[in-house]
Amino acid sequence: MRHVMWCKQKKFLNSQQNRRDLALVVADSVPAGELIAACKTSRRRKKLVQVNLFDVYQGVGVAEGYKSLAISLTVQDNEKHLKMKKLMQ
Repeated sequence: MRHVMWCKQKKFLNSQQNRRDLALVVADSVPAGELIAACKTSRRRKKLVQVNLFDVYQGVGVAEGYKSLAISLTVQDNEKHLKMKKLMQ
């Protein structure tokens, strides 16, 4: 397994970073890089500090021809503290 990581450089900030892990089931033909690119171009990309692919799974529980890609998203707002409700949007 090859780890794919993207990180945006930021100046030192007072607000905490928040990390969310997601597992997405996609077709085998979908490259992990496309998933990371989609995250980087989302409408909330200004708050996105890091995207990291940390697991690829194929096997029991995942249909044939598909794979589960586990990614972590690290977000941080430079202007204010993020509340749980905003993180989940």
